[in-house]
Amino acid sequence: ARLAISIALLGFLLTYVDFRVALDVLRNADPWPILLCVLLIAFGRVLVAYRWHLLVRIGNAEVSLSALIRLMFVSSFLSFFMPGAVGLELLRVYGLARGTTLALAVSSVLIERLTALCALAALALVGLVLAPVALPRELSVAAGTILVLISVALIALFVPRLRGLLLIILRGRTLRPLRRRLEAIFEQIDHYRARPRVLVWVALLSVALQLVRILEKVVLAPALGIDIAFTYFLVLVPISLFLVLLPISVQGLGVRETVYVVLLGVAGVDSAAALMFSLLGFLLTTAVATAPGALLYAYGGLALSKTPKLGGKASSNAQVVGPSGIDVTEG
Repeated sequence: ARLAISIALLGFLLTYVDFRVALDVLRNADPWPILLCVLLIAFGRVLVAYRWHLLVRIGNAEVSLSALIRLMFVSSFLSFFMPGAVGLELLRVYGLARGTTLALAVSSVLIERLTALCALAALALVGLVLAPVALPRELSVAAGTILVLISVALIALFVPRLRGLLLIILRGRTLRPLRRRLEAIFEQIDHYRARPRVLVWVALLSVALQLVRILEKVVLAPALGIDIAFTYFLVLVPISLFLVLLPISVQGLGVRETVYVVLLGVAGVDSAAALMFSLLGFLLTTAVATAPGALLYAYGGLALSKTPKLGGKASSNAQVVGPSGIDVTEG
């Protein structure tokens, strides 16, 4: 079904857009902004790993930044063959859990992802307020709703009483294993709560990362002759990223391109240039994420480059996770 939706949307756009004009736009593209965009994409990947490392080292100080950078690229490569954007996060959890604990892997990825989405929604709201052209009010309502929901989820994770409501629901012998795993995850989240400075840095880096992703498109646009205000990218990029997260297409193909053609069309950008802008950005991001990941996976699989020792800072009471990600503490 996702493949059919992607093909249908791309097919519709190709009938709506003059394909020869689109190819001319791509053929006349300036290579230097494209190269700068590639460098920004690579920097963004490293920034994601560094933000993740700030959280991981609280639970296990033995995990190096280079190991997480490697795991990020390998997970990005493998997630390209998985349905939906959630595949990347599952692979990151699995890879980290093989060398540390499942509680640390889940909690670090969960907090890191939620702060990233919160920053993305906040920037979208700022962009909608500052946008030089009038946009549908429904976009502001959607961005505001997403921001509130993610903020509530973050608060709930850090408030023991609210978490306790979930644990009460999971009472019973059959649900005891799940309850035990959640308790371990919540215990790790409490270690984050005890370090508010780290959480502030993670939040600031989340905003910085989303600005880098927006900047990727800002520097790429002139290569294809697109000239629009920076504030418009604050709306365009977050909305496209949120819609790509929906599991309704293959790697967001078709959905992303439709958003770009429609929203850039409102700003007066030709549909052919908008389509090539979206496709070129997708191809560059995919190449930067998958090419290094493919090589690293071939020479080491989905694992940390060096398996860290268990029992790092704040991890002495966590469960031991075997290679398959299964709790083996109690045999």
